[in-house]
Amino acid sequence: MGSPLGPALANIFVGHQEQKLFNVVNRPLAYFWYVDDTFTVFNNEDDCKAFLSHLNSLHPSLRFTHERESNHSLPFLDVLAERRDSEFSTSVYRKPTFTGQYLRWNSFSLHKRKINLIFTLVHRAFMICSKGKIDPELDRILSILLENGYPENLIKSTIKRKLQQLNSNPVHTVKKCSVYLHIPWIGNVSMKFEKQITSAGKRCFFSVEPRVVFTTRQLLPATKKDVLPSHHQNNVIYQFVCHCDSQYVGRTSQRLEERIKQHIPKSITNPLTPHICQSLHRPGKDTSRRQFHESAIGQHLLDNAQCALHYNKDKFSVLARARTSFHLSALEATFIKSLNPLLCK
Repeated sequence: MGSPLGPALANIFVGHQEQKLFNVVNRPLAYFWYVDDTFTVFNNEDDCKAFLSHLNSLHPSLRFTHERESNHSLPFLDVLAERRDSEFSTSVYRKPTFTGQYLRWNSFSLHKRKINLIFTLVHRAFMICSKGKIDPELDRILSILLENGYPENLIKSTIKRKLQQLNSNPVHTVKKCSVYLHIPWIGNVSMKFEKQITSAGKRCFFSVEPRVVFTTRQLLPATKKDVLPSHHQNNVIYQFVCHCDSQYVGRTSQRLEERIKQHIPKSITNPLTPHICQSLHRPGKDTSRRQFHESAIGQHLLDNAQCALHYNKDKFSVLARARTSFHLSALEATFIKSLNPLLCK
């Protein structure tokens, strides 16, 4: 997850640990792995436990769990491996939660896509299933597709055509460069355009294999979280623009609305009468002045009656949001340097 280098670095790391492991312990009878899943065969249960113990002692970041065979069978990815005497037989494995729902035959979708679905299922069965398992799997495919509304004759003819293709000898030719074109799917018009653009591409560029990919627009957009109001955000750089155009730039790791309360005296946020407005400048009488003397914004409002009268929360706005505390400090310094706000001390 994250950086594109992540999978490569993880592969190198685990490969190095695996090499260290096989310098200490003997390799199992069979050992296959794909990404983070391994399939191993041991002589007995004790060998399995010892091998697992060695795995989990390689590095603190590596923690393996194991699943034992049940009734001489064990699923590995989408393969069900069954042990019979000294041989294995394989078949397609479907999870218990599998519902059998595929692209419906009567859905508004490209006909070729529905045919390709049958091809895909048959190809998977051919590649996975042992000789004695492929016929039951093809019958299962037929049953599933019938439940999805596919015509029986079409399913059988498509399966037969795909099996003939898989059993035939491949013809080796010069591989052409695939070029993909995304166009919207709007029915037969899209199919006609596909034929025209494919034909024109092949005539103009002999080394190119045009491939058209049909796209559809979502009927209902994905659910998105409501946008958080700016005053409810934290880890932000904020700006205050006064009635007199004086500016202040600051940072806060708490919610902005809480930081605003720390800036603004309560005598200003409450509805002010003319009598109270005059009392703001009486020396020794205003406790708010003493309370907010450390806030440049609060001091400015207390010293300027007109600015205090025209104050509201909309004077504050979010300039940027930070990822870390260091990023927050760097952003604040950058904005102060570029905007040169008058109220910043």
